[in-house]
Amino acid sequence: MKSVKNPSKLNLSCLATGFYPKDVKMSLRKFNTEIPDHLITSSAVRPNDDGTYQLRKSVEISGDDPADYDCYVSHSSLTEPVMKKWEDPGGVNVTPNMTFVWSIGLVFLVLLLFLVVCVLKKKGTICE
Repeated sequence: MKSVKNPSKLNLSCLATGFYPKDVKMSLRKFNTEIPDHLITSSAVRPNDDGTYQLRKSVEISGDDPADYDCYVSHSSLTEPVMKKWEDPGGVNVTPNMTFVWSIGLVFLVLLLFLVVCVLKKKGTICE
């Protein structure tokens, strides 16, 4: 899941890589129904350096769409198709500004850890 230029939209992508032979079926689905091809962006099947192949498909959706989306991949090397459901990370609605919020939180956490280490070092509880 990735933010796009429009803050109210999300880009959902599915990547299958390392498969051989080249023939693969990949579908992006909403409520288990295939999303029409005209709404999908596809890289087409491309070769990897090791002789295997990869395919990426993406769809842009509304950021507040509560629908169940999944990626469905079928290939001759699989005993059964793989279906990966997109989920709200952490049960929170991710918006483009969430990356900024998480970055600030991480900086705050690092500063707090630095402060704790400095205080413990000053009290002599950390080996010098």
